[in-house]
Amino acid sequence: MPYCSSCGSPIPEGQGKSCSMCYGDIDHGKDGYYRQMMEEEEQQEYKRQAEHQQHEEMIEYYQTIEEEHRAYEEIVLEQHYDKNQ
Repeated sequence: MPYCSSCGSPIPEGQGKSCSMCYGDIDHGKDGYYRQMMEEEEQQEYKRQAEHQQHEEMIEYYQTIEEEHRAYEEIVLEQHYDKNQ
């Protein structure tokens, strides 16, 4: 099996002297290294965005709970104040 002349990765017969990553073309040859890297990066980015969205939703949820708690405390304090007058 031949190897890439730049990085030493195995490449398919008849591909030439370089892998798709070193050649810089996602469609170069049949090794699929560049395409695989791009797909992995897309998946990681999608995961990061999903995690960020989930984090933002959690913050919003906790802020809502905190606001509701403050409103409830105000009601309780007002009722307590009204009772003691």
